[in-house]
Amino acid sequence: MTPNINSVINPSKNYIREEDPASNITKMVALQELRLAKKVSLELIRDCPKEIHSDLKEAFDRAISRLT
Repeated sequence: MTPNINSVINPSKNYIREEDPASNITKMVALQELRLAKKVSLELIRDCPKEIHSDLKEAFDRAISRLT
């Protein structure tokens, strides 16, 4: 197998490395998971006070911005 295909099929343990082609896929998956977790979490706590809701939204937004 070529190194590029092998790294996509078997990504390294170190998730985000610039020289690793699998890092882009891992990064995209991580972003998708964070966005989904944000959506689900905000829906689950929709009846909580607005301050808690906005604090959680800000925390997810910070985490997402670190990956982008």
